[in-house]
Formats: sequence, structure tokens, C-alpha cells
Amino acid sequence: MSIYWKELVNDYEKLLETGKGYEVIIYAGENENIEEIYAHSTILCARSQYFCTAFSNVWAYKKDGKFIFEKPNISSHLFKMILRYIYTGKIDLTQLKSYEILQFLMAIDELIIESLVQCIQEYVIEHKCEFLHKYSIEILELTYQNGLFINLWDLCLNEICEEPEKLLINSDKFINLKAPVLEIILRHDDFALDEIIIWNNMSRTTSKYFKRQNFFRKVYPYKKLLPKRLVYDILEFHMIPGKGPNFYDIRPSRVPTCDSIIIYSRHLAIFACWIDRKKKTYYNVRNLPYKFRLLYRATRDGFSSEAFHEKCDDKGMTISVAKIKDSDQIIGGYNPLEWESKDNYKSTTSSFIFSFKDGKKTAKVSYPNNKQYAIHNSSEDYEVFQVIKV
Repeated sequence: MSIYWKELVNDYEKLLETGKGYEVIIYAGENENIEEIYAHSTILCARSQYFCTAFSNVWAYKKDGKFIFEKPNISSHLFKMILRYIYTGKIDLTQLKSYEILQFLMAIDELIIESLVQCIQEYVIEHKCEFLHKYSIEILELTYQNGLFINLWDLCLNEICEEPEKLLINSDKFINLKAPVLEIILRHDDFALDEIIIWNNMSRTTSKYFKRQNFFRKVYPYKKLLPKRLVYDILEFHMIPGKGPNFYDIRPSRVPTCDSIIIYSRHLAIFACWIDRKKKTYYNVRNLPYKFRLLYRATRDGFSSEAFHEKCDDKGMTISVAKIKDSDQIIGGYNPLEWESKDNYKSTTSSFIFSFKDGKKTAKVSYPNNKQYAIHNSSEDYEVFQVIKV
């Protein structure tokens, strides 16, 4: 039996483009961007349970013998992409801009097109495009307790835990994050952020949005349990117009911090694994076998070789890192020996060089093939960390 899939797909694509025999009118978009799109109920129902329900006797709305379907929350551009997939199985996600990917996710979630959900999850996971960082909180809330997006949920949660300050705390969406989602993030084993940073942002959020009547009725009765200064500051915040919330210092974090403008705590875990030659697993940032102490930063200490050697010579093991200008790529190397001002080579098989762009999956490490020329003392500019065995 011969099967002509290509011919069949082309015929369905023509049917969508011409609208011949249509009995569904879809109004996609809103205001001046509304567009009328024609479709066929039989095809839609065969490909989506959502449309089966929408065209049932209970929910269907007809006018002049045509099903009328209004979707102001989905743009005509995105709806046409979805319809093309329904009719032909074709989809080109590369034509979507970063903000459109989030809108597309929300649309296919609403229309319950499972095969397309899997398609876009694979695309995002493979490309880890910029929208994942830009809309990480929105994606997390969209995929929360949604079995269709379990892979995307795991990816986004891991990304936030790896870069919590950048993706979570510094986001203007942080104050609106749902409590159950925030709790999951804070309880995650790989979430490594200073408690003082968490506290300052949590107290800012609760002070700003805690209604004064709720404070009076539900918090003030327990004032004896709170520090007097804290009670005074909260009363002052609610009673004096324009008064901002005060913050309170607490004990330093037990989570290792990373004093760097180039890397994060998650990178330290990767470095520790490379030092110990662990190739398949990574240390938890909460329990590293090494401490990393910043010795030298070019923008702070000067770009001269004299400044570098003054800070870094005779300090034992070091990690050097640098960020490539106008890119996300980070490069560097590990020196298990000591830096010296002498222009000479040293022998070792434990050193390595590395590079990565946006996380563990892009990390690359290379160990020396010729141990005689592994380390060369020269006048390079680095951000350098002393590596101390715990």
C-alpha cells in the first residue's frame, strides 16, 4: 500500500489557506488587531479535545450556520501558527520572538494540544533561549502543577536555583510570585542564596503589601513577641505617607557566597568538581569541599602585571576567570601550583582550562596533555580566587 503523506499534508494546508467549506469563524486578537480566521470543526475536534468541548451543544455558539469562536487573548499570528500545526503538523518556532514564546505557551496550554506542548518544551530545553531567563517567573507559575509542562518546570526551577538573584530576586515579578511556588523554590536543595538577601526582599514585599487593617488585627495583638523597634517601624510605615520600610541585619548566611562580578555560587560547585575530577556529578553549593577567596579583580586592583602578581603570588591553588567582552561566555583556568613573577613553565597534570556560556550543560573543561608546559607565569589580567581545601 502506497502512502502519500506529503500530498495529504499539502491538501490540508491548501484547505486552511483557502477556507473552502469552512463552518468555523475564529476572531483572534483584540481591538484593532482582531482578525477573522476560517477553519473546519471536524479537523479541529480531531486534533484537540478543547475544540471538541467548545463545539459541543452545551458550549457552541452559532450564527448563520457558522460556529463563532472568540479568542481575544491569543493574537492572530499565534493562532494561525497553531492552526497550521493542527492541519499539517508543521511548526517553525524559530520565527517567534522571546516574548511570543511565553504567549504561545499560554495559548497551547489553554487549547490543550499535548503534542505541541512536547514540541515547544523540547525546543526551549535544547536552545535555552533568552526568554527562559527573561520570563522565568511567569513560566514557573504557568507550569506549576501542570503535568503537561513537567520538563519545562524542572528546567526553569533549576535555572532559578542556579541564578536566584538574577532570575528571581531582581525581577519585578518577584513580589507577585505565588506563595506555593516561592515555598518550593526556597526549599529546593540547590537554592543557594544568602538569607540576608532573601530576608530583605521578603520583608520589603510583605511590608509594602500588608494592609494596615490586617496588621492591626492579626499582627499587632502579638506585639510582645516582636522586637519593639520592628513594631515601631511597621507602624511608622503605615501611618506616615511616603515612609519606606526599614531593613534589619541578621547573621551572615551559612550558604557560601561568591564575591565576583563574573560568576555565581553555582560556578564554584562546578570548579570544585573539576578540581576533584568528578565528571558526571556536581557538588551541592551548600557543601563544597573548597573555599574560594577573591584575591584579585582587575577593575578594582588595577590592570598591571605588578598588581596581579602582588595579589596572587605565593597563594597556593587559584582559579582565574574572565568574561569575553560583549558575550555571555566565561573562560578561565585552574592553577594547582603557586603563581610567581618569574617567566617560566611548571609541570603538573592537575591544572585545567574551561569555558561555558549559560550553565552546566555548556561547560567545557580540558586537562593538559603535556604536563611539562602546563603552567606559564606571565602578565595576564584575571579575576583570581584562592582555592582553600576545607
